[in-house]
Amino acid sequence: MLRWLKDIPVAERVIKVWPGIVKYVKKVSSGPKSKVPAVSFIQKLISHVQDPLSVAKLQFFINVAEVLQPFLKQFQNDNPLLPFSAEELYSLLTVLLQRLIRPGVLEKANTKTKLTAIDVMATENVVHPKHVDLGFATMQHLRKAEKDKSISDLQVLTFRKECILFLQKVCSKLMERSPLKYPCVRYIVSLNPNEIAKKPESAKQMFQKLLQYLLDNKQLNTRTCDSVLDQYRKWISNIGENKKDEYDTYRMDSSTGIDELFFMDIGSNAEYKDLFSVVKDMLIISHIIYVFDLRIYVRNFL
Repeated sequence: MLRWLKDIPVAERVIKVWPGIVKYVKKVSSGPKSKVPAVSFIQKLISHVQDPLSVAKLQFFINVAEVLQPFLKQFQNDNPLLPFSAEELYSLLTVLLQRLIRPGVLEKANTKTKLTAIDVMATENVVHPKHVDLGFATMQHLRKAEKDKSISDLQVLTFRKECILFLQKVCSKLMERSPLKYPCVRYIVSLNPNEIAKKPESAKQMFQKLLQYLLDNKQLNTRTCDSVLDQYRKWISNIGENKKDEYDTYRMDSSTGIDELFFMDIGSNAEYKDLFSVVKDMLIISHIIYVFDLRIYVRNFL
């Protein structure tokens, strides 16, 4: 399991037992210094208890980790999932960037390419520390600490700046290693059952771009591209007439993988022979990319 998935419950347990930890540290610290254990763990624990923002930091970590958690769980799977990755990564990045980037900058980044091109480290693109979205739990703790006067305005400002830096590094690493920057990954969304059902015209355009990409890279010839595109359009029309609900409600965690779904629909039908050959190759390639690249990316992006 991933570090992020394992650390969320750990952070939650620490918050739950935090009053007891504080009580223990105060009792140990109030006695003779010679009685205080000299081990580094205890010294670190004392340091954290003395920090009035320790719980707020844990809350903020949980808040960000829970945004990442669904993606990290969904893609720990051996099925060919790359057709879903572009939309999932786009949604994930959008949620994170909305907490960090100025609204005007995000409004202009209205495509996947533009979104991944945002310079998250540029000061002019980032919101003022007072406006960074820290999450309700973190804000509740900050308000309580401010009311109790256990933290100063400077400490709050410093904490907010640290949260901004944390979000900047997370988003920067995501963008650096994100498959979204590769055209093929964006075009293969045309094999996403949900996109096929909900946005058939957009799916056709993306599939045509995928074929052009394969043609440019000498993976197909022009005659084959024409035949494949005609078969794809016919397939899309058939789905709209007979299987729209099935494709619209299809989910990544379905017991039937998209490879099985597509085989039942076009693999066993001779009139889609050229189309299935391309689809099969793309799913194999996407599976290889996923296993040897995307999985590494997910596990090591932080």
